[in-house]
Amino acid sequence: MSLLDHLRPRIHQLYALADDSETWTEEQRKLADHVATGLERIAYISMSGLLEPEYLMAENAQVFVRSWEKLRSFVFRYRQEAGEPESLEAGGFQRKHFELLSLKCEAYVRQARDRAS
Repeated sequence: MSLLDHLRPRIHQLYALADDSETWTEEQRKLADHVATGLERIAYISMSGLLEPEYLMAENAQVFVRSWEKLRSFVFRYRQEAGEPESLEAGGFQRKHFELLSLKCEAYVRQARDRAS
């Protein structure tokens, strides 16, 4: 998948950032926004049925899980700054598909570990 391949170097840069997004520089926030936007697009394509989610998760579940773990607080703050609630349950919308697919990937990874045990 070319969009994900294009994002990979930036995703690895993201993994190296501090866990606290409040400490990120403007350049690091731009990197985080670029990765979150790219993963949102991929998640939207998958959740719209144009790309089978299981196909995507089989090879990339950990990418979504690790990226969401790193970007969660950044996305929540982004939603607040956009005037939205922080959580999806309360009506937050920004990066919605990225969050939903990441949660689905977490379950997929857990199930794969359970099967392997």
